[in-house]
Amino acid sequence: MTIEFSCPNCGKRYTVRNDLAGRIVRCSGCNLEMTIPAPSPGLQPPPIPAIKPAPAPPPAPAPSPSAIPSHTKKCPFCAEIIKADARKCRYCGEFLSPDAPKTGRGTLGGLAWVGIIIVGVLGSVMLLTTGVKTGNATPAEVMLAVILVTLLAGAYFLPTIVAAHRGHPNTAPIAIINIVFGWTLIGYVVALAWSFSAIERK
Repeated sequence: MTIEFSCPNCGKRYTVRNDLAGRIVRCSGCNLEMTIPAPSPGLQPPPIPAIKPAPAPPPAPAPSPSAIPSHTKKCPFCAEIIKADARKCRYCGEFLSPDAPKTGRGTLGGLAWVGIIIVGVLGSVMLLTTGVKTGNATPAEVMLAVILVTLLAGAYFLPTIVAAHRGHPNTAPIAIINIVFGWTLIGYVVALAWSFSAIERK
């Protein structure tokens, strides 16, 4: 912006910058000393309105630690958090869908009991047949041998039964080691120790 004014003596016109307002100058036409007037109020630029900062958004409410996300649910058998559309719990192995086959954690345990019964029956038949043919065994001895065979079969499948009863997530690998390598001492000890190991709940 500039200031326009005239010399009051000779009428010569001048145009100067706004920042020179109030200074005393000498007219170049008549040597009259004069003061540069202040700029006219109507020529001042409009004031710049102050910009108010936008209000800060309200803080988001903290999620409740006990709240369960909508896409998950609790397993009705072990109370672990699983997906809402899950048909089988990945922790306890139970099927959640009503139309799903009821082959949960007790399946392998049931198979182990069936194996014990089969071994006991086969052992009974073999011992009974051998004792009758040879005539060297009394009925009491045969029954005692049958009970002993059944107990040994139960002890052999003990890792599988324990893992299935506890709902161990690794019941199937334990059963495989028990059945395939259980006749070795190392395989049996590994399967038994694994069946009693802690079950991690994530």
